[in-house]
Amino acid sequence: MAADVVTLSSADTVLGKPVSIRVEGGNVFVNDAQVIITDVEASNGVIHVIDTVILPPADAPADLPATGYSTASNMTLILAGMGVVLLVLGLAFRALRPAWLVEKSR
Repeated sequence: MAADVVTLSSADTVLGKPVSIRVEGGNVFVNDAQVIITDVEASNGVIHVIDTVILPPADAPADLPATGYSTASNMTLILAGMGVVLLVLGLAFRALRPAWLVEKSR
């Protein structure tokens, strides 16, 4: 929870890279990003929202954590997911389209 975070001076990211944590004037900062929303409970932990993206150092390429799947498998899953989203959006548009649009198409 937020009360625990303010007692830390640093924390490790998923990539194992450290980020600094500091408190200034009642505001909490992670590196240069300000924490704007705290203690959002999720099924696997707690989320603290920051106001900017934190990027890994430019001199060290980011190695993503291993998923156990090949790149091709991951791309297939992403494309399949995008297809499902597009299908759902298309069906939602068809079901919720305005009456004036239905009249023009007849």
